Formats: sequence, C-alpha cells, structure tokens
Amino acid sequence: MGYIVVVSLDLSNATSEDYDTITTEFEKFGLEKYYISGTNYRVTLPETTFMGEAGQDSDKNVDVRDYFLKKIEGIFTGNDIRGQVFIAVGNNWALNSMNF
Repeated sequence: MGYIVVVSLDLSNATSEDYDTITTEFEKFGLEKYYISGTNYRVTLPETTFMGEAGQDSDKNVDVRDYFLKKIEGIFTGNDIRGQVFIAVGNNWALNSMNF
C-alpha cells in the first residue's frame, strides 16, 4: 500500500533561489506542486506546499515520514536554508483545491 505525502514550508529570510532549490530537490524524490488523483484530476497546491506518493514497500507511515524528513533536513542544511516544515503521511485521502 502506498502513502500520500504532504509537505508545507514556511521559510525564514528566503530568497527566490532558495525556493527554486527546494522545488528542484523535492521533485527529485517525487514531491510536486500539484497532485494527480487516481481519477486523473489535477489538484494544484498552495505555493509552499508539495505532495507526492511513496512508501509502497513500507507497512508503516512513520517510516515514510522519517524517510522524507531525513531528505528534507539534508536539503535545508546542505543549502543553508532555515524555516519550518510540516509533513503529513497517510492513505485513502479525499482532497480538492479551490481558488476564491
């Protein structure tokens, strides 16, 4: 069973290059600024939110969470980026995105 991974960021004193670096690095391990549902519906995410699927070989969502946290920590420390990260890992989600 795979899991959906959602990561949201709040960077401190970040430049546009910092955001570009994070986007590029996140895409390398499957976190995108949009999500394609099982019914091929494209969900566009808020600007500092990323989403992907992972963990098909894992029985525990905490293992998937810890894998991504380690990757994210490496990106932040390796590029001297500071900020807060929120991560959620789960399965069988219902989701949507709306603009107002």
